Amino acid sequence: MWRDGREVELSGRKMRAMLAALLLRANHVVLTERLVSMLWGEQPPPTAVAQLHKYVSQLRTKLGPECIVRHGAGYQLHIGQNALDLHVFDRGVRAARAALDAGRPAEAAQEITAAQTLDRHGLTPPGRCC
Repeated sequence: MWRDGREVELSGRKMRAMLAALLLRANHVVLTERLVSMLWGEQPPPTAVAQLHKYVSQLRTKLGPECIVRHGAGYQLHIGQNALDLHVFDRGVRAARAALDAGRPAEAAQEITAAQTLDRHGLTPPGRCC
């Protein structure tokens, strides 16, 4: 994760797992119940929701308060269009499929090769996560 051109270090497995869960559903609400289940499984501790709120608070401190927003019974991580390698990869694959469907195999090959060789260092880290 990057913020203001610097890599953000995250400590603890649960905080990293929570960030991963939010990133996989970036710009969508992830229910608190789902996050608890992902972090602790079928038998979460009685303090799971309180711990989850603590992780959100810590992530907000590191990423900026506007990046993780509470929506009803869940949280939403706001990120820009090119902030996540997965999104850039998916767009490359869709472009390759479209080119192939349109009868442009050379263009399709270029698109899929670019998607497969995606390297975070080739992308400009976003100034903010949001």
